[in-house]
Amino acid sequence: MDTVKRDFNGAAHFFLGLSMFAVIMAIITNAMNISNYKFFGFGNTDTLIIEIVMDVLIVVAGILTFMKKPYGLIALTLLFIIRMFATVNYASSLSIAGQLGGKTALLIRDFGLFAIAMCFKKNGISGWKSMLASEEYVIAHTRESETTSESIAEPVVNDTDHLKPEDDSDMPAVNNGLSLFSDAAPIQQEEEVAPSPVIDNPIVAEHKVTENNKQKDNRPRKSPFTSLPKWAKIAIASCAGIIAVFAIIATIVATKSYPDYVSSFGEKWRYTFNLPNDGIVHKLMDGIHGDNLNGYIIVEFSDGDVVGYSKNYYYNNRIDIHREWRPIQIHTTTKEIASPQDIKIGKIYACTDSEYEDWEIIPKEDADELKDAWIEELKEPTDSLEAKVFEVEPYDYEASLKKEMSIADIAATIPVKSIDVMDEVGGYFYGEENYSKAADYYRSLLNKHPNNPAIKGRLALSLTRGGDFEDARLLAEEALNKDPKELTALTALTLIEAENYNWGEVKKWAKKAIDYGSENSNVYYAYCEALYKQGEIKAAHEYYNKAYELYRNNPRREKFSEYAGCPFEVLKFHYTSFKSTQSKTNIIIPLDEKLVSSKCYYIGFQIDVNFLRYDNATIGVKIYCNNKLKTGTPSRDGFTYFANIGWYDPGKTTIRLDGWGNNSGGAWSAGQHRIELWYKGEKIAEDSFQIY
Repeated sequence: MDTVKRDFNGAAHFFLGLSMFAVIMAIITNAMNISNYKFFGFGNTDTLIIEIVMDVLIVVAGILTFMKKPYGLIALTLLFIIRMFATVNYASSLSIAGQLGGKTALLIRDFGLFAIAMCFKKNGISGWKSMLASEEYVIAHTRESETTSESIAEPVVNDTDHLKPEDDSDMPAVNNGLSLFSDAAPIQQEEEVAPSPVIDNPIVAEHKVTENNKQKDNRPRKSPFTSLPKWAKIAIASCAGIIAVFAIIATIVATKSYPDYVSSFGEKWRYTFNLPNDGIVHKLMDGIHGDNLNGYIIVEFSDGDVVGYSKNYYYNNRIDIHREWRPIQIHTTTKEIASPQDIKIGKIYACTDSEYEDWEIIPKEDADELKDAWIEELKEPTDSLEAKVFEVEPYDYEASLKKEMSIADIAATIPVKSIDVMDEVGGYFYGEENYSKAADYYRSLLNKHPNNPAIKGRLALSLTRGGDFEDARLLAEEALNKDPKELTALTALTLIEAENYNWGEVKKWAKKAIDYGSENSNVYYAYCEALYKQGEIKAAHEYYNKAYELYRNNPRREKFSEYAGCPFEVLKFHYTSFKSTQSKTNIIIPLDEKLVSSKCYYIGFQIDVNFLRYDNATIGVKIYCNNKLKTGTPSRDGFTYFANIGWYDPGKTTIRLDGWGNNSGGAWSAGQHRIELWYKGEKIAEDSFQIY
């Protein structure tokens, strides 16, 4: 009986092996990505899970295809097509057409080459026909590549007419292929003749053929693997070996003990085999201030003031807060309270207004009073309760700082490759003004990467802030020899020369840093000081404003404030006349209309200004009538009066100055008048106005 021998050519075997290898690698990659996405809280894990499920099914179908199972090839084809559509992320910002284009490219890579190779023939029939056609078709069109070593003679069947006896009753009985004649005499042979391979008896011939077929079927069958070409065997064995290696690695990763900060599978993978640990270090450093996005820090000062800071602002400026103002008690919000029923006795609460400006700490012994007041507020609105209520707990600054430093110390021991991740660790030490620890960290990195100019520049800057100018200068110069645009090295040289009062050198290094994109406010402050010292006053004011906007809370700002100009520039003056009472202001002469002395009571001044930085300024106002300075009760130090202007975002706005005059009239006579504005002993604007 003929058996169906389904098969496909060697090229198809090769491309199918490559496809399965790519799919297996995709499964491993997606599994690691799911672990990272879950831990770090980003990415679409649902799509990854679908991809893994589809890829596992594809691998199973691929194995069945290798085993020459037609349903395996059918499943493989359908799964590749389904995967293309099922793994599209319809919630993504990328267009569906764009995603399908990428999926089509993957389909061609993983299945297209195999599909093309299946179109070529083996044993006289294409792979597709061989795998999917009917058994009869395959048997009829397959060319045998091997012949059997044994030959079985076909029975010779002569014309059956002469074999028929004249009478069926004379036919001898046959038992087990032997003729038995009960009454016949023995047949005498005249001579012995060599046995002929031709079997005249068809019944006996059929028996012998059956026996030979049984002997053939009893021979050991070859496995599908041994019948493959040598290169196909190598490809399959290599894939199996790779899978085994990954299985061993996964087992090691799953069973090894890890520090507490190594939690996800992806992190364990990197940690175990000492691959780049950038993700682990990033997670550790992010965890230091991981809760800074929401909530408030409420600080009580020795003068009785209670100030609430957003957590992000507090952590960015806490060194200055603790160094300059020395708070006596600190609380951190844990949650906002939505109703009085959520208030619990024994908890501490903080109340604030809707603008988050006025804060009050409610001690735990007064929690019941807060609850009762809130309930009464709901019955009949009063001013007894603030708009926002938070549950708070004491915050230990020293303990928190110690814990953060210990985490940063752990992160400093983990090898990383990304300079940005290095900066997260070194930048933390530097930001906490622990310059010696920052220098130690960058020095350890420099031992591993001795020719890295970025690390040299950061080490130079840390040494500069720590006062080690000599070594810092050498390192900065070495860094600039490798990379003339290394910003931290340029910053280090700028600060070194500023400490030595070499203003020409400060200008040179600071200007290079600024031109190359530095956003370090210390560079701007040093540059504006050098400009000021060399008489370039206007340029000094300009760069002070830029530095102020880059980092408003830099403590060096106050040091250089003497080099700052007025925070705004005056564009235009406007005039009006009005009468003023406690309840309202009555306009007598509208803005910018002709001023008539008989209608001039209080002269009101408005100025259009352009704020250059978010700052305030005290300006002196001088008003002259016929070149004579007007003075009164608030006048002092040679000025008519002083005005405080500020805290506007950069840009153009209109400011209203205090009016001058009285409600009874006669304060302003006809003639030419002049107004001057002064800032830090320098006249910044003036204008003349006529009263008729």
